[in-house]
Amino acid sequence: MNNSWHETAVRVAAIAGVFSALVFAILVINGWRSVPVTTLKAGQIAALKQELRTHPKDEGLKTQLRQVDLQLRQGFFRRRALAEGGALLLIGGLLVFVLAVKIVKQYRFRNPKPQDAVPDPRPIAAGGRYAVTVAGVMLAGVLVGLALLSRNDVSSQYLASAAPPPAQGDYPSAEELAKNWPAFRGADGSGIAKSIDVPATWDGKKGTNILWKTKVPLPGESSPVVWGDAVFLSGANEHQREVYCFDANTGVLRWKQPVTDLSCADKSPLQVMEDTGYACPTMVTDGKHAAVMFADGDLACFDFSGKRLWAKNMGKPDNAYGLASSLAMYHNKLIIQFDQGTAAEDGKSALIALDIASGQQQWKTKRPVPNAWATPIVINTGARDELITCANPWVIAYNPKDGKELWRAEVLGGDVAPSPVFAGGQVFAVNSGANLAAIKPDGAGTVTKSKVAWLYPDDLPDIVSPVSNGELVYIVYTYGTITAVDAKTGKKVWTETVDNEFKSSPTVVGDRIFLMDSAGVMHFLSGGRAYKELGTAALGEPSNCSPAFVNGRIYIRGKYNLYCIGKKG
Repeated sequence: MNNSWHETAVRVAAIAGVFSALVFAILVINGWRSVPVTTLKAGQIAALKQELRTHPKDEGLKTQLRQVDLQLRQGFFRRRALAEGGALLLIGGLLVFVLAVKIVKQYRFRNPKPQDAVPDPRPIAAGGRYAVTVAGVMLAGVLVGLALLSRNDVSSQYLASAAPPPAQGDYPSAEELAKNWPAFRGADGSGIAKSIDVPATWDGKKGTNILWKTKVPLPGESSPVVWGDAVFLSGANEHQREVYCFDANTGVLRWKQPVTDLSCADKSPLQVMEDTGYACPTMVTDGKHAAVMFADGDLACFDFSGKRLWAKNMGKPDNAYGLASSLAMYHNKLIIQFDQGTAAEDGKSALIALDIASGQQQWKTKRPVPNAWATPIVINTGARDELITCANPWVIAYNPKDGKELWRAEVLGGDVAPSPVFAGGQVFAVNSGANLAAIKPDGAGTVTKSKVAWLYPDDLPDIVSPVSNGELVYIVYTYGTITAVDAKTGKKVWTETVDNEFKSSPTVVGDRIFLMDSAGVMHFLSGGRAYKELGTAALGEPSNCSPAFVNGRIYIRGKYNLYCIGKKG
């Protein structure tokens, strides 16, 4: 019996000793690694505070300072929790070790006396092995838990009062977004104007209802975005990349800033198509920041005074026709649909979310698609927010908070350029050579068979994005075919062929459809169930850009000038 207890105690002592040594090693490594991290973060905070003294109203610097400070405190509390938990485990391991050593000494093997009855050692030995096994498993589990503790963020209990969650004021409300035109085709990307009391006649050459026009220094296919009294545009050529801020009331160029000094591993000359050029993606703004992206992957963010807050190069896109997907936003996240490659198997495409104030990556999700030119939109289904994307062959919805896929429908094909829209509770996606598809956005997984309400196969656009008033879906083929499809049934309501080329996307303005051709002539169509052109208005120069509608005014980028159209007098 003494022999069995002795062997069991020896094994427990060995396990406890190894356990204590491992815990001690983890604690030492944790303390050693914390020194350079803490020093680095403290240095960053000092530098940011110094810069903030120079620019005390810089919201971008304040946000970055809060983030670095939060990271430093989270690291401190994580390491403190590890140290406290590890110390307790080390003490426990050492106590078990000491106790086991004492048992070893007490039951050191002695030969039994001849008159003593020797019990059967087999049950005792089995019990000892069982006890050693249980102790080993328990100690190993605790050790694994300690290792996980060193990696996971367990500081929430300490940070409850020190770092509250971001307040609503950290990003614009839905009401603020609706009052402005912060992204391509408006706040929700739908192409539906909230401001409908706009002129239906103007003449760019005669000046009729032209409040002002201002020359844009560099060319571009990006559309204007508007917030308050600021209008933002980008322009670029082979050698220059620039961002512009115009006064929305006067057209005066408040500031222009270059986007330079961004490194890219691929130094080969950038090849772009004439239709896209070097500045095709439309900018995005949240009322404090204005973000821009160019064909070479240069990405930058400015405040409203023109100060560059951050900039980076995303890598030269592997895109057959040049980068054209515009930027989008969700709360304080800048959303980039960075689709690349000639096939999904290339594995180059991704959806990326950055913090708009600092440029730090929030999440990145790989996409099973090749290059595409559509712009993502964020919708609310009534039950949740969804980030909708289009590329060959999928319409894919993601959770905009973390980038996790919600559902996908296989309804597209070819080179996908038109962006999706959401109206009447359905997502509408389209591309030439595929379908116009109506999808109910309440599914999960692959929903091609379960949530696709209908498919319409004719008269499909290859560039122009659709628009819907909830009753009809309007699609426009580049070379002059305009079609209205019933939003509920997918049946054609009417089709009209006109002698015009279209690259600008249509806008629903009250009960009218505003559709501008490539010559810069706006066509006013009835939003009813019969084709009826109500009139036209000429800008006076070509345009492929989509207009912005804010406060009874229309902002249109022509080939050479930016126009503000409104009722005079």
